[in-house]
Amino acid sequence: MDKTNDPLERIRQWARQTIAFACSVENAPKTGMPKEVLEQNFITAEQVANRLLSEAQAASGGNFSITLTELVNRVLDWVVEKRKKSMQI
Repeated sequence: MDKTNDPLERIRQWARQTIAFACSVENAPKTGMPKEVLEQNFITAEQVANRLLSEAQAASGGNFSITLTELVNRVLDWVVEKRKKSMQI
């Protein structure tokens, strides 16, 4: 069974994401970032991650190791593109 279908792994990922989000919200007053901004960032990140994963799965033909490589490349490309846009402003 690969990790994507392992229920325990899925729960671990959910827990990690949930805890990270809670810590971000908890630290928002210290960093000066409003809770609503953090929540919107989390929603956006989830949507982008889901889209990139779907694209990677489609490009890999269902091969887990290729999907992983595709996903990493797509995430890194997305980050680079985002940084380029922010530097142009």
